[in-house]
Amino acid sequence: MSVSVATSLCDRCSPMFQGSFPWGIHNHHASIQSLEEAANKNCVICRDVWKDLVKRPDFDRETFHGDTTREDWVTRYYIGRDCISVYLYGPPAHTHLLFRYGGTQLEHRSQPHTSRTWAGSTSNSEAPKKWLSQCLGTHPKCQAAEVLRARRPRKASTMRLLQIEQVDEDQVRLLVNPFSDPAFAPRYATLSHCWGQDPFFMLTNQTKDQLTSGILTSILSQTFRDAISVAKSLKIQYIWIDSLCIIQDSDQDWEEQAPLMDEVYRHAFLCIAAAASAKSSSGCFRTREASSRATCEVTTSWNDRPNSVYQIYNSKIWPNVFEDQPLISRAWVVQELQLSPRILYFNSTQIFWQCYDKLACEELPTHIEPDWGTADQQDDNLKFNTYVYHHQPLIGDRAPPMIRKNEYMRIWCGILEQYTKCRLTFLNDKLVAISGIARLFCQPLADTYCAGLWTRRMPIELLWTRGMRDFPKPALPKSTQECYRAPSWSWASIDEPITPSHFHDHYQDRVIILVETKSCHATTKTGDAFSEILSGVIRLSGFLSKMKLRPIPDSESVTHWSAFLKDMWLHDADFLGLPRVILDHKPPDPHEMLCLPILLYFDGEEWELECLILVAIEGKKDTFERFGRLTIPVNELLADYRECELGGEGSDSEFEDEDSSVEVQSRHSPWHHFILSWGKYYVNGVKSDESLEYKTIAVPGAVEISIE
Repeated sequence: MSVSVATSLCDRCSPMFQGSFPWGIHNHHASIQSLEEAANKNCVICRDVWKDLVKRPDFDRETFHGDTTREDWVTRYYIGRDCISVYLYGPPAHTHLLFRYGGTQLEHRSQPHTSRTWAGSTSNSEAPKKWLSQCLGTHPKCQAAEVLRARRPRKASTMRLLQIEQVDEDQVRLLVNPFSDPAFAPRYATLSHCWGQDPFFMLTNQTKDQLTSGILTSILSQTFRDAISVAKSLKIQYIWIDSLCIIQDSDQDWEEQAPLMDEVYRHAFLCIAAAASAKSSSGCFRTREASSRATCEVTTSWNDRPNSVYQIYNSKIWPNVFEDQPLISRAWVVQELQLSPRILYFNSTQIFWQCYDKLACEELPTHIEPDWGTADQQDDNLKFNTYVYHHQPLIGDRAPPMIRKNEYMRIWCGILEQYTKCRLTFLNDKLVAISGIARLFCQPLADTYCAGLWTRRMPIELLWTRGMRDFPKPALPKSTQECYRAPSWSWASIDEPITPSHFHDHYQDRVIILVETKSCHATTKTGDAFSEILSGVIRLSGFLSKMKLRPIPDSESVTHWSAFLKDMWLHDADFLGLPRVILDHKPPDPHEMLCLPILLYFDGEEWELECLILVAIEGKKDTFERFGRLTIPVNELLADYRECELGGEGSDSEFEDEDSSVEVQSRHSPWHHFILSWGKYYVNGVKSDESLEYKTIAVPGAVEISIE
């Protein structure tokens, strides 16, 4: 057996590929020290196992131990008919690496990732030129998209570009209004990058004349110079860079240019992503060691199977392109990368390519097969981008949707979840930085957009959930935020990852809406629904109940609270089940709040009541702000009601006539009465239909309130 020089296999991994084919399960490393030593010697398999282990937040080298039921072997591997699996045992958890072999390649599927590099300037790599040539010449999806991409942007009248060809060598020139010429249909690149804190040359009112006359590229930051070099090497004559094409000291220009972002990236020929650079002075290119290669070529020497040369690589090589890369944590980048038809990533290890038909990198230049865990996400990206290029007014408003509206909603929620994990330099850009994507979803969703939510899907949209990382460290309460971003009922009001409401995916007969949306309005800075929010209010009619929260002693779960509603504490698992409380902010003291039930949901086995937690805004009558979300299992009460309805044990005269529900209050609290009223409605039957409309019932004791 032989392996490539840059990486190797340790004495524990080599037997996988030599001698008798090792069917079955085999011991691997017997200690954590042995695994670490092999990783430090750059064994391509052990290196990945070790990296996955040490990045776990609960990993402790001193207390880590192997699986004692397996003679303390820390790792084992299994070889089957067409796969090799490596397992790491012991707390904090195990990891599983899967290899497929066949043909002339052995493909390494695993949890972690490393990779090799490309150094220097564009002259050092011909791969981008080959990828682009293949994309234009042989990719059906890309060819179809290119026809539409090349058409004139609909909102291009004020869009600027930098000319990097046909000017004096080593100069660039700002074109102030190039699209005023109807014949102007250029191929231009965009740059996706991190600004950083260091000052750099940018477009201002003072430098505008200088830029329009032409400046030396040496004045520009290193990242800009590198991006221009890449674009020129690919025969691209123009480039768009945010800080050089938008006047940075003009609020008016920003308000005019921000709505163009979707057009800028959708109509770009290529996006150059400086993924590894945390600031504009860092540049696109990196000098990297050969030992950082992500792949390893192995020539097998089995004596009972055909032998060949296989290439081992991490199947998560693609998703891990984004791991720990500074650019990917920037919120603006989400829409920049989602909207671009082609992307060339310069990350810390090598160059990666993405288009509609291909994922590739320098070590795997022909193809990167999607990892099992990320294939669905990549498919969602393709579906979204296919809509972008095939179902815009460019080719007619009557084009039929490619996928169901609920499917688009699912894709939107996935993008939103990714977006809220990223950071913003200016917090009031929270909604603006995703506005380009939001605009494109209006048509397939047949909906209107209000403060980050979709109005036709109210009130389901209100049931987003704050992420639980770093709890109980709260986001700042609304009253102490540095700047206003959005009303409290919008996910954009907090600086935390969020999980959008998941009820869009469920059958209509399993969701009963318990509030009526009277109105939903947001005032924006420019009058454009997608621009910066100044204020917002939603008016709802529903059942409002006072509530108190109390942490459950000795509970480590962030969702374990006792909730007191009317006449009952919700904390007994034998009664209603434990309520799940996730707060947006640190609760006031004392924890006196209000509960607004939004919907009742049946998951096929259990009923759950989904509520918003509200607090009153001082000095404003019937006006509240959102403070969190409450989920209450209600199976037992509904089962009790169903039994009464069907004449079972416990039935009495209180259920004999249509108006008997009023008398339930004599046996139960008003809260019980409310829940039982929903049960009666469901027992009578809720029929599903093909519309997106969910069933709404008139609830007893409803009041009209405002949430800001």
